[in-house]
Amino acid sequence: MMKTELMAEYLCNHQPHQIRSRLLKDSGFISSYNLRSNAVVTIGGKIHVNQNEMLPAVRHALEHKGSAPLSDVDGKKHFVRLDQGHIHFESSSKELEARLDDFLILSPNREVRTKKLKQLIDTLGPMAPDFSDHISEAEKGGLSYDQVYELLYEFSCGVAALQSHAKSAFNSQQATLENLVPSSLAYYDYFCGPNPGNLDPEEYFGSVLPSYRKALIQRSIEDGLDVCLQGVLRDDLMPGVWTRGYSDDELWDSLEVCDPFRDPFALLGALDIALWRQKDERYGSFAEKAVIMLVKDEFPRPDGIDVYELLPMLAGLILNRINVIEGGALRPPYWKRMCAWMQSGFLIRQTQNLSLDLESLKNWVSTNMAQAGSFACLLDLQHEPMFQATEMSQSSFRKEILGRLYIARNRHKEDGRDIPKSDDIDDAISKNLTVTGELINVNISLNEWL
Repeated sequence: MMKTELMAEYLCNHQPHQIRSRLLKDSGFISSYNLRSNAVVTIGGKIHVNQNEMLPAVRHALEHKGSAPLSDVDGKKHFVRLDQGHIHFESSSKELEARLDDFLILSPNREVRTKKLKQLIDTLGPMAPDFSDHISEAEKGGLSYDQVYELLYEFSCGVAALQSHAKSAFNSQQATLENLVPSSLAYYDYFCGPNPGNLDPEEYFGSVLPSYRKALIQRSIEDGLDVCLQGVLRDDLMPGVWTRGYSDDELWDSLEVCDPFRDPFALLGALDIALWRQKDERYGSFAEKAVIMLVKDEFPRPDGIDVYELLPMLAGLILNRINVIEGGALRPPYWKRMCAWMQSGFLIRQTQNLSLDLESLKNWVSTNMAQAGSFACLLDLQHEPMFQATEMSQSSFRKEILGRLYIARNRHKEDGRDIPKSDDIDDAISKNLTVTGELINVNISLNEWL
């Protein structure tokens, strides 16, 4: 007869991640069934060691300033040792050696572990959980294994890790749906914006989300600004006023790193910054170029594909996938659309130097659309009974940008700032009205669009 502990471990490990994480944080549940997290650390791409085996061995080597044995998942014996301030791993065959200095966070030396911990947290970027408690514990007397597990999980499943996987997938031409569209709601919570719960959209977009975005910029001007540019989905989410505390030179360098000409939403956000600082010749010139680009009928990539066609295609797929993530269908529709738009923008940036086959991409998107996700979109109409709110098309994205550009132009004009090519904005709106026969809603309602 199978032992109760083994059955509990088996059932626990086959639960969805969110449920499993919650169970493993319940001290009563863990102690009742003697459960432990069983994440694996991979060394050199070949050797896999359970973290519950790795951490005690490393700590022993650090505390005793020597060598400690450990076993991999196949039962083979290996060693870790401390040598001249570095942690070395040596395989049983001595064919593989590796430095594991990240585990210096387990050092008994307060200065060493705290310095390494801060370095690791910095590499995670601003879109990561708050690890300030970990730093406090490291300064007091050392991290617990549970705290190290949390850090290791973020390095394997956090925003920075998942986006790195997507970049690598494109570079190696091994892109799959799984590594392009994360199946974790936590990813979207940290990348796009926290779970709104039952918050009214106006409260969320008017207060909660701006506070979150400002904090991202404060934690990292480059990475935080990049997210804010990608998430310019309302006029009150424009980042210009949030960056007023930075010098022109500092912000210009960050803006160049963000490459805002990658897509119209990012460029619209960058234009807002440039209009605030147009007295600087660099920003004035940038603003003029941005307006010229934004009023065009198309937003062409280097491979000739119109971003206005690519954005809604990818956003539709991402929205579909979010709806089939456990708990995804229950999230507010406006939040899910925001996440779909932002992730599609991220993917477009990663492919801007690649030449895509549009027809093949359309077929791939169609093949990967889940029926359950499409059905959930229909159910969303019960919460937002306006078809235009759910429309993701080339023309709707184009009108969206023109409407936002019009609003931003008027806001800056009212504050006494000059708007380059202002007449071109009016001409583009008039032209769009003439061609489509539809009025661009320049007073875009949040409930209608987000």
